[in-house]
Amino acid sequence: MSKRLTRSIPNSRLHTSLLREVLLAKRLSAEGFSVRSEIPTQAGRSCDLVAVRGSLVLHLHVKCMDADDDLTQPRSPRIPSAIRSLENVDRRLLIEVEWKNGLSSSALRSTADAMRNFLGRAAVGDECVVRSRSGEIRGRCRVRSPRDTGGVSLTSGITDDHRLAVDRVRRLLRKARDQFLAGGENIIVVFGPKSAKWIFSQALLGTPVERWDEYPRRGERVALGNADDGFWAGAGKSGCASGTLSRIAVWASLDSVRDDSVAWIRSGVTPVVRGACAELFRQVLPTNR
Repeated sequence: MSKRLTRSIPNSRLHTSLLREVLLAKRLSAEGFSVRSEIPTQAGRSCDLVAVRGSLVLHLHVKCMDADDDLTQPRSPRIPSAIRSLENVDRRLLIEVEWKNGLSSSALRSTADAMRNFLGRAAVGDECVVRSRSGEIRGRCRVRSPRDTGGVSLTSGITDDHRLAVDRVRRLLRKARDQFLAGGENIIVVFGPKSAKWIFSQALLGTPVERWDEYPRRGERVALGNADDGFWAGAGKSGCASGTLSRIAVWASLDSVRDDSVAWIRSGVTPVVRGACAELFRQVLPTNR
């Protein structure tokens, strides 16, 4: 791996990916796995890492999100306290917000009040435009996705660029699937900016939508789920040449494998493999996708 890293220096994208392979290999080694890299597959490709511990064999396929996929960084240095008060709304939603610079305190409060009323009934994808009596736009907010925990979370700026980022991540997932190797559990690990975890989960699980075929969570009027456009809902089911299905996918921050990572696990994964994922990654989430 040291030789590969040295050769990759002129190619910044490859070098970044190899550095993440080293991080993951180090984590595996710390948990008692022996690790090999660049193992050829029958399809003429290569598996990035093969980790063995006793009878347990893991095949790990490492990809990196682009820096351009870090789309949730605030465009304003600070969200005004009046707008920030929307976080007190008792709904588990990720909200994009914009407001006009230079508004008075009273105008900001009335803008926030209008947004708060909207959020009480809004569904995923809905957008609210707040105007003054003269018709001037004072602010906008849009429901981007549901959240598993907590209440409302705000991000500054409304953009449609996330759709392009989601498509890029789906392509990464398909490339990783094409490197699957028979004889062990295949795990896709995608490293990315800390604020872009939601992009990975949407690419993997599908676009957040209202699901009338599911029961709402306590306190919600409708069930928030995912559309059938995620990697696991479509492309992921086709597996690879060996017929192996994708059953585990991991998002990790660019800086750490253990401290900030989530493993999504589908049904059929053995307790031994599930336990190994709990050792390697910070959070393990079962999914019905």
